[in-house]
Amino acid sequence: MKSVRQIASNSLALGFLVAFSPLLGCSQSGPQGEVATEAQPTSFRRQTPEKLLKAALDRYQNAAAYHDRGSVRLEYRDGDQIVTKTAPIQVWLDHDRLYIAAYDVRIWRDDHALNCWILDPATRNFDSQVVRRPIEPGRPNLQQLLADPILAERLAAGLAGPPPQLEWLFSGEPLQPLFDGSHQFRFGSPKMLDGVSCQRVTVDDEYVFWIDQQNSTIRRIQLPSLQAPINPGEASQAMSLSMEFSDASFRADQQSLEFSPLPAEPKYVTQFVPLPPPAPPAIVGSSVPAFKLQTESNDWALSHQGSDRELTILIAFNGDPPSQFVASTIDQWQARMPADLRQRVRIGLLVAPGSVERIPRGNSIGLLLDSDRTVSQSLTVESGGLAILNQSGVVSWVQPGWTFAGSEPLITLGAVLGDLLEGIDVPTRMRRQWQDQASAYQAAVRNSTGNSTGNSSTGR
Repeated sequence: MKSVRQIASNSLALGFLVAFSPLLGCSQSGPQGEVATEAQPTSFRRQTPEKLLKAALDRYQNAAAYHDRGSVRLEYRDGDQIVTKTAPIQVWLDHDRLYIAAYDVRIWRDDHALNCWILDPATRNFDSQVVRRPIEPGRPNLQQLLADPILAERLAAGLAGPPPQLEWLFSGEPLQPLFDGSHQFRFGSPKMLDGVSCQRVTVDDEYVFWIDQQNSTIRRIQLPSLQAPINPGEASQAMSLSMEFSDASFRADQQSLEFSPLPAEPKYVTQFVPLPPPAPPAIVGSSVPAFKLQTESNDWALSHQGSDRELTILIAFNGDPPSQFVASTIDQWQARMPADLRQRVRIGLLVAPGSVERIPRGNSIGLLLDSDRTVSQSLTVESGGLAILNQSGVVSWVQPGWTFAGSEPLITLGAVLGDLLEGIDVPTRMRRQWQDQASAYQAAVRNSTGNSTGNSSTGR
């Protein structure tokens, strides 16, 4: 089951997106001709809640300008604390010009080109790649905006999926499945939100739309409550998720545009090129400084030259929930190991000071007290990470920050163990594979750069 920390990088609103016409795959664009600058506010009198919501969406379809300070808001309780996580889903439109700031994705459409980039320090802003493509005159086209697979994937993997404003503004029939007669609509009592009087419309007693009674913008969508564990292996708990569209307006406003600059040295490409995997940790294939540890039960010892078995799997453990989950999972995996493999492999927990009391109940993995965390640090593994040490004192494999999702990590670990026990030089193979992947990536970027219109203006 996904945890909150996994959910933060995966869509929590799949039910919303499926029920309300997925943004990816809309086949029609919005109107391409002249559009009104400012439509009249929707009348809230003598309308059914269904017609009221439909009329509000019609305003988006007919809007020449729009802007908001949109965000996704997730709230849950962690012990005695209420934890709130937010992510931007901001949209700014002024006739043909468009700016989107959604999660780590930025999109800028001016009079000359469509520019897309990713703000991700961990990958140096996706290696400074900037997708630049020519545009067709007229109102932005939804399919063109989301044509790049990597960009669409990152938007879909956000806290609540792609910004719904894009569908409201640029698809031919926004939320079309919602109005097929199979859903129940009702009015909620009007409420104030950020000083604005809003009429609430509830759909199927699960989704609540807050509609500004003055300009018919949608100011908030409350999504169904969620059940998920905060950390891997923990019990699920209720969480609330909403989309907030603060300061939403159909008025043109240049001052409301908060533009994130492009990477300092952009690499203009026709589409995002998938990044190569990170280089293998420098410690892989090398030795660690001398040390010696004894298991708490004194049944085996570990040193910088390994243990009494051919290979030793070491798990960094500081007692946090992720490391507890990894320890429990590896312990269960160890119980199913064939007898002949048990005779060739040791598994040990490198227990950080003060963490013994948080070791999972029933644990059968050997406990190695790693005072001052010197061994785990020399192996360059954080809590929950894994390393494999052979009897020659060589670190044969490292997986820092191991994340368990399904059976794939265990399959990978088993495959690595099998290769090492067959005498394969895994560290050398890893580096050669990475060098090949890095070279292929650079060639793909050069090819894509040569086809891009990289000298077009990006000025506002």
